Formats: sequence, structure tokens, C-alpha cells
Amino acid sequence: MHDLIKSSLMYIEQNLKTDITAEELAEMANYSAGHFCRLFASAMDSTVASYILKRRLDHALAEIASGRKAIGVVYDYGFDTYAGFYKAFVKMYGCSPKKYLSIYNNVAYGKCNKAACVKCKKVACGKCKNVAYKKSEEIIMQSEIVQSDMIRSEKDILTILENWNIPRGLKIEDISMPHWKTGAIEWRIWAVGEDYFLKTNERSRMIKNIKIAKALKKEGLSSEFDPVPTKDGSDYLDGEHIFLLTKKVGGPLITSPLSDEELAAMDFNDNRTKYAYKLGQAIARLHRALKSVQDDVKPYEANLYQQGINSIPTVKEHLQKYHLEVGDAFFNDYTQIFGELYEKLPKQLIHGNPTGDSVVYEDGEVVGLKGYEIYNASHVRLFDVIWCAGETNTRPIDFYMSTLKEILKGYDSINPLTVEEKQVIYYMLCVASMNCIAYCAGEPEAADVVKRNLNALAFFAENKEMFSNLV
Repeated sequence: MHDLIKSSLMYIEQNLKTDITAEELAEMANYSAGHFCRLFASAMDSTVASYILKRRLDHALAEIASGRKAIGVVYDYGFDTYAGFYKAFVKMYGCSPKKYLSIYNNVAYGKCNKAACVKCKKVACGKCKNVAYKKSEEIIMQSEIVQSDMIRSEKDILTILENWNIPRGLKIEDISMPHWKTGAIEWRIWAVGEDYFLKTNERSRMIKNIKIAKALKKEGLSSEFDPVPTKDGSDYLDGEHIFLLTKKVGGPLITSPLSDEELAAMDFNDNRTKYAYKLGQAIARLHRALKSVQDDVKPYEANLYQQGINSIPTVKEHLQKYHLEVGDAFFNDYTQIFGELYEKLPKQLIHGNPTGDSVVYEDGEVVGLKGYEIYNASHVRLFDVIWCAGETNTRPIDFYMSTLKEILKGYDSINPLTVEEKQVIYYMLCVASMNCIAYCAGEPEAADVVKRNLNALAFFAENKEMFSNLV
């Protein structure tokens, strides 16, 4: 799968001045357009269109920095006007092209006659032309350099932290964790003392998550991206990389697969059952916040129904492997009934995994939701409502059902569920299990995930009536 995405990225880089479509890339990869877009978004945390736009912006900016006239450059990369390029750039990076370039100019000027360069204000002046071109290449590559892979010494971090009014001498610990499946570090994070986290990542992701955090705050929900203002009042330190300081909101999110015992301890807890109604209301407020910023965040479009269809062959293979019986009637029912209702379901930017350690409780209230930075999908909103109840087979079914009902009621009290949403709760549970099986299949670390979701699917197939009329 890595090679498939890598070859697609190479093709994009070589053809940025031509029209490139997701359908074209999917055909080259021998996948349906929908399936390819899902794979691409999972690997790159971006839609195909958004990624292509970002690379065009990067390349156009680099060519402008090297001395070419802006209007000709932006036209080459598919923008009708410089104003169109400027607007797209600000929306993607949170600052103007000029400000973005200013971050790099000191490096570009650093190996030439500085006075002359500053006087003429030309990046590609006589003495620094080679350095400037070299820097332009660095700008082109900037979005390909995963900032979470930067190596920062404790001395560097201490220097960065001087931009905030916080106590000196706090213990600094690098708590960045690699993704369990890809090995890539998604966010570079340092714990600073007992109360703070310092975070960095690629610029557009940082801007996106700060916007979401502010929208959540308006809904009365805290998040792990609430900015601690710098000494000059800025939300973040804006330099070669963006650095954000936040107050501690729980620990870092657990993103690796959990064993049956670990999951049961996390899902089957007093808070989940006791505050289920309030949890449903918190998910509703979360959705209001996410919907308010989704045009700026540019989520990719996920098709949950089609994901389930794509998962069925793998699911059947593993059912047979573990000698579990789920007949074709179950899959036919899913394909027909859920397919008929799917397009009528409300969809928006969602959290993606509001369960376990994602939920922050305080004095009997749900005060925050963590983990939204891991996902970036415009999705069926009911997915969050279903998923926050936990997994079906981590506790006695009567406890699970009562929790699920209360969460649904809480959500419905703020964001009323549609008739179609009430009808597809059962199918949402089924497809969540099927997709977990397909995603984790073949991963030794996730064997428990596969087995418990196979068991859940077998239970669903035998007990459909249990999940009718829950709201």
C-alpha cells in the first residue's frame, strides 16, 4: 500500500501543471475512485484535491521566490488570477505568501552580502542567487518534510519555551509516539512539567486544529489544542515551524490497538454509564463546533457504506478462519437496506473516535474531547454517536444497550436525529465492526481487535431485533 501511494505522489509531483483527477490516479492504481480516495486520505490525512492544491501552492510560491513574475507562475499552476492564488494560500497556511516567505529569507540571505540583499530586496540578487534557488527548493519540499520527525534538543526546546510566560526549570520529556501501523510520528509532542504540552506539525495541520479548538471552546468544550498565548499575545510561535503550547487536558491519546482486557477496563467504567446522557450532549456540541469550521478544515469525503462493501470479502475470510457463522442473508440485508438509506443520512466533519481516553470528565461533567487531530473526514455524523458508547462485547450487553440508549437520547436532545438515522443504528454498528476487521486484518498487534469484532458481527447477525426502536 505504501508503494501505491508513493507512486501516486510521484505522479502528482511530475504533473502539477496539468489537470489531475482522483479518477485518473485511481485508474492507475487499479482501484475504484472511492476506494482509492479512502486509501489516499488515510495515508496522507488529506483529500486528493486538497493535497494537489497544496503542492501547487508550494511549487508556485517557490518559483515566485526564485524571481519569476507571480502572475505567470500562478497561471501555470492553474490559478486564473493572483488574487485566487493568494486566497487559496491564506486559507491553506493561515498567513500570506509574503509572510510565509519571510520565514525563510534570513536563511536565503545568510550566505551572501547581507547588506546588498536587504537593500535591493531581491531574493535572486547577484551574490545570493544560488542560495536563494536552494532555499526555493527547500520551500517546495517543506510540506514533504514531516515536522514531527524533526530532532530537537532540550536546549532548543528551552529556547522556544522562552516565548511563553511559564515557570523556568520545568522537566521536558519527548512523548511523541509512532503510529502503531505505519511507524510514522503523527505529532511531535513534549511534556513540559506537569501542566503543559509543546506541539508541532506541518503548518496547515496546526492551523486547522487551532481553529477547531477555538470552535470547541465556544461550545464550552476544552481540547488539547487550546492555545496558551505567547508573551506577545499570539496563539502560537510562528517561525520556521509553528510551535503551540497547551495546558494539559489528560494524557496523550492512545491510538494503538488494545487487548480485550485493556479495552474492557477503558470502556466498562462508571463514567461511561453514569454520564451517558451528558456524553451524548457533548458529542452534539462537538458536532456543532466541527460543522462551523469544516469549510476551512477541508475534510475528505468518506463513504461509510462503500467502505463496508469493500470490507465484506475480508470479513468473510476471517469468519471462516475462526469458524464463525454469518450467512449471506446478513450481508445482503446490509447491502440493500443500508444502501437505500445511506444517502439520506446527515454528514459532516466528525471526531472519528470519541471513546475511551478521548473523553475528559470533571466534577460529573463532560468538559472536553480529545483526539480530533487524528481524523479529518466528512462522515455520517451518527458514527460518532454510535462509537462513543464503546464496543459491544466489552461488557454485559444490557449495560452496553442502556449506555447506548442514553447517549442517543442526549445527542437527540440537542441535534435531533432524523428518521433515517434512527433506522440505521443497527447497520452503523455492523459496518463499524466490519471496517475494524478489514483495517486490522493481518496485523499481529491487532489480533484481539479482529476477534472481538468478528464475535460482535456474529451477535449482530443473530440479534437484529434488539437494536430496533432504540430512540
